[in-house]
Amino acid sequence: MARARVPRRDVGRAQALAVAALVDPVFLAGAGWDRDRQLLRLAPDHPQFGWSACRFPGCLARRRVGGFCQACHGWLTASGTDVTAGGLDLAALPGRPPLFREGACAVRGCGRPWRSAGVRLCVWHAEQRERFGMPALEVFLARVDVRPMAGFGPCRVVACDREAVAEHAYCLTHQRRYYQARRQGGFDEARWRAAEQPVTGPGTVVLRGLPPLVGRELATSAAGAAQSSLATMHGQLCSQDRCLRAALPRQGRM
Repeated sequence: MARARVPRRDVGRAQALAVAALVDPVFLAGAGWDRDRQLLRLAPDHPQFGWSACRFPGCLARRRVGGFCQACHGWLTASGTDVTAGGLDLAALPGRPPLFREGACAVRGCGRPWRSAGVRLCVWHAEQRERFGMPALEVFLARVDVRPMAGFGPCRVVACDREAVAEHAYCLTHQRRYYQARRQGGFDEARWRAAEQPVTGPGTVVLRGLPPLVGRELATSAAGAAQSSLATMHGQLCSQDRCLRAALPRQGRM
């Protein structure tokens, strides 16, 4: 009697579920596991995956120069602040929009992402504000002729969980990468979408877009390192994720 063949996709799902059962839920909670978005949000003080955060209040970037990220260090130096001085009062520093953050347009009800944390408006409303002569943001938002715009849905890059900035398109970062990539010979947009790296900030490891079994095995190995009290660098985990994602086109995954 011939043995029934199980579809490879079903086998992969069963293997992924088996591996998922091995992942300690306590570890996943401590590592900031977001099941819906399929990513880990690792806190700077995590015992195994911790990373050095910028000293600037509210900044989510990695510490680089003098305890600050490169952007904050350059901004403080340009403003005349001596970052090498002892007893620097961090609480007295002027406010600055945090890095590595996506936010919604400040227009009430607008479904589009802001162009930047400094502008706080989507591309459409930022251009509309310019046409009105660049009034103060509060004045612009109070105008009766400023209306919310419908969103474009998620970015088309598989691993990305950001919002698109145009119809059938990508988030701002992947839009720039797309224009760069398509200038290369033999560009295959479907394969590029499947393998392109996500947009992340420090402490974020995205498993979305990886084959379920691969993603679960990566999480399991991380959990094993944590249970063994091994100091696993956050950068090493991110490096593994990037290497696995870069191999997808060669494996023919779409």
